[in-house]
Amino acid sequence: MTIIVVDDDSEIRDVVKEYLSDEGFDVREAKDGASLFGQIRQKVPELVLLDLKLPNEDGFTIARRLREQYPSIGIFIISGKEDVVDRVAGLEVGADDYLVKPFNMREVLARVKSILRRRGFGQNGEPSPNYSTSISGPERIRATPETYRFSGWTLDCSRRSLVSSGGKSVELTSGEFDLLIAFVSHPNRALSREQLLDYSRNGRTEAFDRSIDVQVGRLRRKIEQDHRKPALIKTIRNVGYMFRLDET
Repeated sequence: MTIIVVDDDSEIRDVVKEYLSDEGFDVREAKDGASLFGQIRQKVPELVLLDLKLPNEDGFTIARRLREQYPSIGIFIISGKEDVVDRVAGLEVGADDYLVKPFNMREVLARVKSILRRRGFGQNGEPSPNYSTSISGPERIRATPETYRFSGWTLDCSRRSLVSSGGKSVELTSGEFDLLIAFVSHPNRALSREQLLDYSRNGRTEAFDRSIDVQVGRLRRKIEQDHRKPALIKTIRNVGYMFRLDET
């Protein structure tokens, strides 16, 4: 499994490469965006570890390009920018996770594995075993152990895909995908941001609840007929959100 570490600090690249290589990953290095995309053209990695302060092109722009051009690649931002605004911006451009420097390599490794698992890979790069999901709620959600069907959409957990009634595939980030699973598996139930973080991010202690608002906004744009008047993901004032479906 290939990981590209993008940082203009060669010492940081060396530390990350050595540690992750010892864990069995094929780790490559890039000092800027041009070097990164040059390597991607040769071989598409499963994950990019991305700093934000880079020469010539900032990390936010690079992350946006990655998400638009290579939606299958996981994006893990590791940056010295610790402001909440920067962390939210990272999620808005499509990052799967955000960690503030200085960092501990054991935590980096744990987060890397978490991102890859959520994107459907095991530690050795093989597809993970099929998700085992259960569901209760209205008949308008129908599910197999791997698939949810609701309001014309088909959510396939094993393939990590979302397909419209017309057969069009919609690209979701891993965060959006996990959030959607959290919603469809708890229909017509008011969920707090903390609960959604727990369901979709495994309760990571660094997560902050407003990141859910960002993910919800992006998800609405992809699955709602009119994201300004959402019919599926409803805001519950002073509580959080509800995935709304008729029981008739």
